[in-house]
Amino acid sequence: MLVHVTVESSFTGPGGGFQQISIDDRASVHELIRQYCTAKGIAVNPNYSITNRSNMLLQGNKTLSYYAVKENESLLLGTTADHNRTYRFGHWFTLAGLGFLFGLLGITICVILFAVIRTVPDNVSVLFITLF
Repeated sequence: MLVHVTVESSFTGPGGGFQQISIDDRASVHELIRQYCTAKGIAVNPNYSITNRSNMLLQGNKTLSYYAVKENESLLLGTTADHNRTYRFGHWFTLAGLGFLFGLLGITICVILFAVIRTVPDNVSVLFITLF
């Protein structure tokens, strides 16, 4: 099945920008890189790699259907070294889960302290810290 994908590049110069490519979903990731380079008029480099929006590195010998690349999906072209240097959360669920656990821990501590102390404080202060 033919899919239309947008390949965005992190390069400067003639290889930079983006290119919309129509390609068979049974084609390999290497073939997608080759088509991008041909469309931009640049030489294919074996260090080029493609990642999806979740920052998952797509292996060159796998097909696009293997990675479930959908119609009108945007993929990012860069080098393997760029991908290895990049650190960011591909899935924000990890960060949300950690926030939930910290919140649950804080509530648990408050409930335990209230159960142990059993008195309500009558002098409460609120401190606001501004960073600007």
